[in-house]
Amino acid sequence: MDDLNIKENESSFPNAYYVEKDDDGTTISGSVVADELLNKYKIKLISWDYTQPIKNNLSATEEQKR
Repeated sequence: MDDLNIKENESSFPNAYYVEKDDDGTTISGSVVADELLNKYKIKLISWDYTQPIKNNLSATEEQKR
């Protein structure tokens, strides 16, 4: 995410800022307001500690099921 020039804690807590990076390298970013997080997804952010993004490996999981 360093290539996106995102500053730490730029999320305007308690709203959530997200970045999605596709396999082809394109990125999409946006934010979700706290009320929508709670009402739609049942998520309430109570603190903000920055961590590295989670890397999904769903294709490997699908291969293991076969």
